[in-house]
Amino acid sequence: MMLVALSAGIVGFIHTLAPGHWLPVVLVSRARKWSLKESIFGALIAASGHVAISSVLALVTVALGTEFL
Repeated sequence: MMLVALSAGIVGFIHTLAPGHWLPVVLVSRARKWSLKESIFGALIAASGHVAISSVLALVTVALGTEFL
């Protein structure tokens, strides 16, 4: 289980480096002239939505996999 947790952490870290995850927040915050506080809040909202949707998809995938196996 430690190997799975470590692998998930490494993949998650590398995943956050993709420009598709942080660049939209940077561009929107610059275009709307947001303060640093507003930019961080926008990033937290976007990240929360991303994590929530990914978690739901993971649970659906596990449920379907369990059903088929």
